[in-house]
Amino acid sequence: MREHRERSRALAQAARRLGADVDVTPETYEAEWKALQLRAKEQHEASIPVLRHQHERQRAAFRRIMDNRRRLEYRGGNPVHQTCIWKAVQPASFQSLPFTFNTGTAGFDPPLPVAPPPTTGKCTITLKASAVANAAPSLPFQGPVAGTEIDTFHTFETTAEVDGQLSVSAYFAPLGNIFVGMPGSCLFPGGTHVGMELFMNVRAGGIDLPVGPSRMILDQDLRASCAGESRNFLIGVSGGDAYEVSNPNLGSVQAGDTIRVKAAYAIYLAADWRGVCQATFASTTAPFFGLNVPLVLVTISS
Repeated sequence: MREHRERSRALAQAARRLGADVDVTPETYEAEWKALQLRAKEQHEASIPVLRHQHERQRAAFRRIMDNRRRLEYRGGNPVHQTCIWKAVQPASFQSLPFTFNTGTAGFDPPLPVAPPPTTGKCTITLKASAVANAAPSLPFQGPVAGTEIDTFHTFETTAEVDGQLSVSAYFAPLGNIFVGMPGSCLFPGGTHVGMELFMNVRAGGIDLPVGPSRMILDQDLRASCAGESRNFLIGVSGGDAYEVSNPNLGSVQAGDTIRVKAAYAIYLAADWRGVCQATFASTTAPFFGLNVPLVLVTISS
């Protein structure tokens, strides 16, 4: 405690020489928070037309795929047996792994995520989540941390019709945005980290096969300066109509084996020293928001 008081006193003296105020009053923090919330709402509304256009492109692409699905699938007598799985076997599942210090908050925002029964080409979950790191005037030299990892799992299943070597491709079609806000401070500016990763797990014949490569579609560390900063990342508008994750040559399967594929989204939100992260994949003004896995392609090479 003595060391802490000495370091706090030394820091306060240095701040006075610089003409800066180390302590952040609740009123100041509340005003900054309201400004960040307003900015987040404005950027969210501005993103909707862009994401709506992408949604229309995705629907058109899916219709083309459905009209030409025979060209994607190969049957017996061909060295490659390829099957499209268009519908998940159950609603998507989800979990949040939050961590907070100094009364920060992190995790799902109410209401809880919604995963309706899947339909052809639509295995979707809708959710909102955030990480908010509060100021800690008692420990100004240590940045408080609030963060969470949000995972969703979309499960597809088929039966191997031939013996051979298994490869799997999953297609991801997310639509939403991630907002980050960082109050300014010349001594302790806000900071955030946001990320989004796509991957899958495959089980065949009762055996968990090696996990293949993942795909990171967002990975940003941001920090404010004396002035505050904010950014809005549109999710799903790059990478074409869908993101593909392919795991080739996972292992051998036999005819009759059950092949279960879990395609997963991982969203990372972390904030320090009054930073704010908000992930929005559900919106009453944009019902097409969500984390969708429309298709899994299973290939067995004889």
